Amino acid sequence: MDALSGMSGTVDAIMQVMNGTEWQNYTFWDNMRIAIAPGDGPPVPYLAVLACMATPFALLFIWELVIVSANTRAPRACKRLGLSPGEQSNLHDQYHDRYSPKSVSNADPSDGRIKAILLYPVKSCAPIDVASTSVLRTGFPYDREFVFAQLEKQPDASYKWKFITQRQFPKLALVRPEVWLPTGNSSKKSSSDYERGSLVVTFPAPNLGPVINFLRSLAPRLITRSLTAGPTVQFRIPLLPTLAERTKFALLTKPVRVWDDTPNAIDMGKLIPQSIKSDLASVLGVKNTLTIFRVLPDAERQVLRRAPPSDDIGYAPIHRFSDSYPLHLQNIASVQALANELPQSFPGRLSGLRFRANIYVAGPPAYAEDTWKRFSVQQPAAGNSNPRPFLVTLPTTRCALPNVDPATGTTVPYPRNAATRTPWRPGDAEDAGEEGSAYNEPSKTMKRLRCIDPLEPGKPCLGVQMLPATDPEGEAWEVRVGDRFTAQ
Repeated sequence: MDALSGMSGTVDAIMQVMNGTEWQNYTFWDNMRIAIAPGDGPPVPYLAVLACMATPFALLFIWELVIVSANTRAPRACKRLGLSPGEQSNLHDQYHDRYSPKSVSNADPSDGRIKAILLYPVKSCAPIDVASTSVLRTGFPYDREFVFAQLEKQPDASYKWKFITQRQFPKLALVRPEVWLPTGNSSKKSSSDYERGSLVVTFPAPNLGPVINFLRSLAPRLITRSLTAGPTVQFRIPLLPTLAERTKFALLTKPVRVWDDTPNAIDMGKLIPQSIKSDLASVLGVKNTLTIFRVLPDAERQVLRRAPPSDDIGYAPIHRFSDSYPLHLQNIASVQALANELPQSFPGRLSGLRFRANIYVAGPPAYAEDTWKRFSVQQPAAGNSNPRPFLVTLPTTRCALPNVDPATGTTVPYPRNAATRTPWRPGDAEDAGEEGSAYNEPSKTMKRLRCIDPLEPGKPCLGVQMLPATDPEGEAWEVRVGDRFTAQ
């Protein structure tokens, strides 16, 4: 009872101070001293108050520490596809003068080397930089095998799934997929691991305000030892679910709209917690229901645009969730030549990553690829005597996607109309914006200089589309960074 009476007296004293009756008699530091070593005066527990205030932030830090630790834990018995975290991207020196149009102006237009090979496991998301890859009918393994889609209401009041890209949701550029392949040591697997490997997807956590964002970033910065690290969200799904996994998780096959096609694909959304899907939708700005689809191995899409007859190449050309062709090639010198034509207000440098190619080449002059019909990769292991040929079928037409900066997931803001002081909006005149504005770049410059395909009038082009010139199935097709190529 004495203890309860003492506690009651302490609470009464605290309430008096909080109500202001004793506040004027003590400074902050007096009350702090009293809280530490009570003497004369009311025992005001400021340390306890501060501790109570700090507790939620401490719990938030611990929670983020647990999340980051879990996110950095690799799937068991698996190896990550691509360059190791400590290796530089093969495009790290893409701005060097050795690739400038002036430096390669007198180079052989039909000779060069493969500078970089990139895979895009999830359509319109960040790439994986690899040193080598095999070649399939559908292009490179693990390239554009997944796609995000939203459930859209149709004119007849029905609902259908439709793919999304950076064209509508530029923050997809910040979504980072990783491919983890099984090493064969099944004894190290746990019940949460998938038999054929995993797709691990990481994206920035939703914005909860500067204070919460700062506190949530402390744990990632501590673990990664990077001052720029921020809070992230992550999920993991099977790379290719087995029949048993599809049955266990009730993964259904559904039609999803991708341009003019509606292929059947595996809806993997059930494996992603609803809270994570909500976070991703919030980051991207998607208002509808969101999911992720995986292509069915036997339901690839047929190549339609100027496709060579199957009798000529020995197989029916197919692709997965790419726009139109299995492979896309980009010349580094061509990117630099385009960059030289951009307005001075264009922020930073024009990265070749904006053009989302699978193969980046160095050596030929700028725009030499415009005239190529055949691209052959030499095989060093075969003594350069067994080249692997690809057909160059058409220039790559460009939409507004290259306007998205892959490092930030943003575009140049709409410029202001000097006369009305209001922003320009899509649908305004073609030359809308103040003179020299970087808005809608590099699309505006490409449309001015790069409408080169007579079969696609008015459409800007950069890079070329390709497919294997012969059936690669059953053969040891492989391309590597540094391989020499010839083109004609």
